[in-house]
Amino acid sequence: MDRNSYLKRYFGVEEIPTLSRETERVHLKEFLENKNRKSFDTLLQAMSWIPYGLADKLRNSGVHFDDLFQSGIFGLYKSIERFDLNRDTRLSTYATYYVKLEIKKEVNKFSRPFSIPDHKASEFRKILNEIRNMESVSNRKID
Repeated sequence: MDRNSYLKRYFGVEEIPTLSRETERVHLKEFLENKNRKSFDTLLQAMSWIPYGLADKLRNSGVHFDDLFQSGIFGLYKSIERFDLNRDTRLSTYATYYVKLEIKKEVNKFSRPFSIPDHKASEFRKILNEIRNMESVSNRKID
C-alpha cells in the first residue's frame, strides 16, 4: 500500500492536504491562539508524511509498522502543540525531532524482551554498527 492510500485510510479522508508555508502558518496561528480543532486536524493530516517516512525506515525493527506510525503521530501532536510561531522555521523541521524521539522510544520499548534505557540502547546500536563495519573491512568475524 502506498503512502497516500495508507494515510487516507488512517485518517478516513478523501484527500491529504498539502500546505504552503503561508497556509501552514495560518493554521498554526489559528490553533495556537484559538485552539481551533479543524486547523489542528488539517496540520496533523498534512504533516503525517513525517511519521510515515520515519516509521517506514524502521519497518524491520521488530515493532509493527502501525505501532511505529502511531507513536510518530503522537510526536507530531506534541510538536504542533509546542511550536513557537516567533521562530522562523517550518513545522516539518521542528516536528521531525519529536517524531523521531517518539518512534525511537517505541522501538526501544518493544524490540527487546527486557528494558534498556534509551541512551544505552543508542550506544549499543553504535557499537554493533562499528563491529559490522570492522567485519566487512577485515572479511572475518569478530567475537
